[in-house]
Amino acid sequence: MSLAQALQTIRKHWRVLPHESKASHEAIWIRIPPEDAAEVYEEWVGMRGDGSLVWAYTSGYGYRDGTHATEHLQEVKVLQFDRKDMPKRWQEALITFAETAQPSSCPVPDHAPRSAP
Repeated sequence: MSLAQALQTIRKHWRVLPHESKASHEAIWIRIPPEDAAEVYEEWVGMRGDGSLVWAYTSGYGYRDGTHATEHLQEVKVLQFDRKDMPKRWQEALITFAETAQPSSCPVPDHAPRSAP
């Protein structure tokens, strides 16, 4: 599946795929492993209902008793980006999601063959 096909699939089924709000941005969010775990704690790539693409992350360091410990920050930062600027690993995450997502309540188009009872 190409990136264009993946984005089209996600957009087409947006309403029935799992989506949530992060920092007031409602989107289908796909969690991806952070590229630099020392700076980014959690990372997601997503699509809003209007088809725009977004990236969200939490970051930070915490120190306790002189030892380094990553601290989960409650604040999530969300940035919109253009498709042409998308890193390859984000593209791969969107393609994998589109290939494996099962929109359970997608209506069957009228022209699709139906199975016999």
